[in-house]
Amino acid sequence: VYRAHPKFQSPLENMKRLHHVMPERKATYQEGLSGFEMEEADEHHLINSIYHADLVMTAGSTFAIDAAVFDKPIICIAFDGTAKNVPYWVSVKRFYDCYTHFEALLETGGVRLASSPEQLAVEMNRALDHPSLEKNERKKIIELLVAPFDGHASERLEHLLTQEVKKLL
Repeated sequence: VYRAHPKFQSPLENMKRLHHVMPERKATYQEGLSGFEMEEADEHHLINSIYHADLVMTAGSTFAIDAAVFDKPIICIAFDGTAKNVPYWVSVKRFYDCYTHFEALLETGGVRLASSPEQLAVEMNRALDHPSLEKNERKKIIELLVAPFDGHASERLEHLLTQEVKKLL
């Protein structure tokens, strides 16, 4: 399943031509808002997609954190397809050394980077053959970026925001 980012345009029509690839966009365009938005049913579909996946591949997305929550092998794409000499600030490679949350994510060891199509194939086969590799490292991702994983995040966020607002008054 190829899932386009809900906020950005994506070459879905081109993806339909690829054998064994099912492109989808479970989001609707909202005029006047920031682009595509997901409905609650779309979010449920996304969650089920991750839950039933054998592995998750992404390029610099917090989708990697979602995959860790479901203990799925994670491969991050660190190459720009067939494009050559892509400027650094346009390249997908920048995500892995300029985005603080991704630097922390990589430090856990719970994510594999693929720097070429060939390495991507190796990492995919490795993940499919041995899905429990990096299991402990994926737990570190949850501890570092999600925990406590107890269903009370909204309450904690409300408390923190309330405290910050009180400081301003």
